[in-house]
Amino acid sequence: DFCRLSGASPSALEIVTVREPVPVSFFSNVTRDTMDRYYEECAEEVFESVRKVLEPAAVRASFVHLKAPDTAGAIAGEAVKVGADLIVAGKRSHADTPHEKGDGTLSSVISKAQCPVLVFRSDRVPGKGPLSVGIAVDGSRFGYSAVSFIASHLPLFGTGAHLTLMHAVREGLSPEATQEAVRSATETLKPLLERHGIEADLMAPQGEVADAVVRAAADLELDMLVLGAHGYGSLNTALGSAAAAIAAKSDLPLLIIR
Repeated sequence: DFCRLSGASPSALEIVTVREPVPVSFFSNVTRDTMDRYYEECAEEVFESVRKVLEPAAVRASFVHLKAPDTAGAIAGEAVKVGADLIVAGKRSHADTPHEKGDGTLSSVISKAQCPVLVFRSDRVPGKGPLSVGIAVDGSRFGYSAVSFIASHLPLFGTGAHLTLMHAVREGLSPEATQEAVRSATETLKPLLERHGIEADLMAPQGEVADAVVRAAADLELDMLVLGAHGYGSLNTALGSAAAAIAAKSDLPLLIIR
């Protein structure tokens, strides 16, 4: 899906699966060699489904399976080890609760990763071609980081990608107040875009932030949303409450910039 989305193949691709190790006490009944083969077989089941997707697209990848009690920490650590520019992951549902292991792990990956994380929310992935990308900005350094990453990695989004800076404003603001709110939120971004020769539209959807951004994304028929991550902890604290709400309500691919 990542290759289809960007229309380009990464220079190096590593497929990683992590399985929690069996407690040491279990080895009293099963040999370590048997358990190692079990881990390898489980990993191969995952890798085989990935190979079926990669091979027709002529995309080469290395495959790594890890044993670790902290799945998110293992993924984040492997990304550091190989110098990854991006972690790509899938999210099982829109919920983000501790009892949903896959999503809880994803939240933890986002909070621990030292590089951006691209999250696929559904099977809805556009085909090759220029992407229409919305960047949620609020005037903070997190929005600046998101735009800076895009400016430095523009080929990731395909030739001719169309960018839109999105800043939600309160309903009922006058045109003058809306214009000032957008100016304040984007004034540091314009010089950055100009230095890289990038043009971007501005949009100021009205309403509660998450609803306004998600609604605008649908109106613009965006292919992807880009959000800045705020810190550590749960998905809510890692992204900030507004960005976490956007993540919960949108089924678009989300690029989360740390």
